[in-house]
Amino acid sequence: MRMSWEKRGDFCWLEGDVDGAIRAYERARDGDVPRVLMYLALLYLLTGKSTKAADMLATVKRWNIFDFTVREIEKRAEEVLSGKLKVVRFPSVVGWFYEDDALPAHEYTKAFERMSLWVKQIPQIAGRRAWTPVLLAEIVSTLTPFSRGGVLLRSILPKVEIAVSFLDEGTMIHEITHVLYPSVNLFLTEGLALFFQEKFAKESKGWPFTVSGFSQWQGDKGLVEEMVEESLFAPRFFTDEHLVAGEAMGYYKLAWEWVSFLVEKGGMDKFMDLYEATSYGDVSVREMLIRLYGTGNVWLVPPSSRVSFSQDREETQEVSQEEELIELEKNWKEKKDTDVLARLCRRGFQFVNYLRGCTFEEREKHPLFGLFTKYLEKEKTWLKEALKHWPDDPGFHCLLADLYGLEIELLPEEKRMANALLMQSEVKKALTLDPDFLDAWVTLGRILLFTPKIFGGGITRARECFAKVLAKDSEHADALAWDGYADWMEGKKEAALKKWEKVLSVCPGHLLASQMRAKGG
Repeated sequence: MRMSWEKRGDFCWLEGDVDGAIRAYERARDGDVPRVLMYLALLYLLTGKSTKAADMLATVKRWNIFDFTVREIEKRAEEVLSGKLKVVRFPSVVGWFYEDDALPAHEYTKAFERMSLWVKQIPQIAGRRAWTPVLLAEIVSTLTPFSRGGVLLRSILPKVEIAVSFLDEGTMIHEITHVLYPSVNLFLTEGLALFFQEKFAKESKGWPFTVSGFSQWQGDKGLVEEMVEESLFAPRFFTDEHLVAGEAMGYYKLAWEWVSFLVEKGGMDKFMDLYEATSYGDVSVREMLIRLYGTGNVWLVPPSSRVSFSQDREETQEVSQEEELIELEKNWKEKKDTDVLARLCRRGFQFVNYLRGCTFEEREKHPLFGLFTKYLEKEKTWLKEALKHWPDDPGFHCLLADLYGLEIELLPEEKRMANALLMQSEVKKALTLDPDFLDAWVTLGRILLFTPKIFGGGITRARECFAKVLAKDSEHADALAWDGYADWMEGKKEAALKKWEKVLSVCPGHLLASQMRAKGG
């Protein structure tokens, strides 16, 4: 699955796109997820829409969770409207604070000197350039002390507005890491930030990692899998029950220990390959673990035990992925939980796409061909079921279009055009729902590459779609890879190889780019 509206809202906010986050969260409101409603209320407040914010708060209050947060929001709303809480702008900093909370000028100077140092040093330690170019002037701090609600503000402001306790270098390193290396996988990104914080901060105060109930979470393989693969992390798990039990901090400990474990086993460079490839949610963490570390089971090993990779019982990728799908399908049939269905669709498509790569050359002779056809039909059923629940989600329409595309190679020549038209129909639905959905434009471009000109296809029209995507994201892996494929179709092998090399530099393990590069174009 590409991204739910809820996760897309998270990502827009992470990227500082407040308007995009509002649009995405508004579309995600169907289930009235308390977290989404809370974030919408905060975004409405930040953009001056106090009436809408009040409506959201009234809805959130019907739920018996997040009570503390709601009280904090109401308090801040009153202060903003009364003028007591002001937004004060400095040349390089924006802070929300009470007038008596302002820090002396020399404290700002000292803090920015330390910030500047770590903005330069963290990429050197990571061995990678920052995901997002960060200038010191772009790093914005919420100056409200943590005792006055800074923790809440840190959780709700965009990526360049980081809450920093100027007296704690560890927190500073932690938050700057989030700015430099944003990721939709909160389990990984918190683990990386804590890794830098604990390893390199001279003054880090540390985290209260000794929490009741942590051993229970550590032993829950299913929960660990969900957190790593699906980014199910705070605040979704921050219910009152977890907070009172002190178990919430256990998630941070697990993330920190797991990242430390992988860095210890394979080095920082290999871990950053994993982190980079999975930052946008398009590549499976399990898939990258197999490629980089040789096993997909490493996340199921409690990191604190420092157990070495299994040598006597290493399952193949096909077996482990099929077992996962069997379990997910069973859970869906028993519980009818739509979250399980969404995960089933995403993992099912990844599996079919992986098997398609295995069977592309050999077709019926390949031992995995039967598995490919079996799960292609299953995935079609799952996606159609998902569209009954989420008819307005362009991501599912795109997945179904892609699936029709994978099915084309099984069909005789005279039946392929019918599937091409089904693909176009699903992509057009996606683009009607969201004209700026980049993945839909990539899918449309792929369709047009293989659609005869008489039916409105062709390389030129396909390139127009890829160009539209690359104009907004010059490193969009799929758009770049298929643009390279268009070069290859025109006989421009050198140009194609350059594009595939670039794809693999930003997205190691990209299926099309790695396959075509291996063939030498």
